[in-house]
Order: sequence, then C-alpha cells, then structure tokens
Amino acid sequence: MPVSIIIPAYNAARWLPATLDSLLLQTCSDWEAIIIDDGSTDGTAGVGEDYCARDGRISLFRMPENCGTAAARNRGMLEARGEYIAFLDSDDIWFPTKLEKQICLLQARPDCDACYTQFELVDDWCRITDGWRELSRISHTTR
Repeated sequence: MPVSIIIPAYNAARWLPATLDSLLLQTCSDWEAIIIDDGSTDGTAGVGEDYCARDGRISLFRMPENCGTAAARNRGMLEARGEYIAFLDSDDIWFPTKLEKQICLLQARPDCDACYTQFELVDDWCRITDGWRELSRISHTTR
C-alpha cells in the first residue's frame, strides 16, 4: 500500500468525523489510516472505533495518557505499513484528489524526499477565512 496516514487525535470527537469522511472520499483508495488517540477524555476513541468498523483501512491505537502530537505521530509511524507517510491532523479536511496528486508527484520525482501542500483556513461552518494557497511544492535533499 502506498500511503499510511497518521492521525494524532486528542479530544477530537467534534472534528474527527469530517476528517475521516474526507479520507473516505479520496480518489486514491490505496491507503491505511492510523488514528492515535492521545489520551482523550471525550468521545474520540468511540468515533475512531465506529470508523474502524465501517472501513478496514482505518485502525485505532490508544495512548495511555496524553503525550502530545509528536509522540502520537511517532507511535503511528511504528504501526505504519505504507511506502509513504502522510500526517493528517484530526481537525483537518483533505480535498478529494490530495493523495492522488501527491503520490503522482512523488512517483514522478524519485529524487523527492518530501512533498507538502498549502492550506485554506476555514471557520466552524467550513467557510474559507483565508485565501487559496499554492497546491503543492517539492522538497528534496542533495546527495
């Protein structure tokens, strides 16, 4: 599988469904999503469990206590099986073609070590509060 998507989540029950729904709408379907519940005290784990039951590409791991985003991402990387790693915050939504475009870019550029996108800021009603940004950039190291 090309992509392991790591989703650190702390008290994210309110936003996590929209985040996971954006994954289910991806035009690239060859991915796994790894939710790391970072010691949440709300219904984050329950939301994750519901999505795991709906789609076998989604898994949930629980940290015994809140350790922070970096520790949750590191735990997710230990579980990852994909050729590529993608980070998705639990309150973010991806455009449907995001993975497809980035995988194509990475495969076309074997010298590329990292690829990232810009973003739009939205409010609680998904209204854009900041303008459109450039879609993708390439970063690579010289060898």
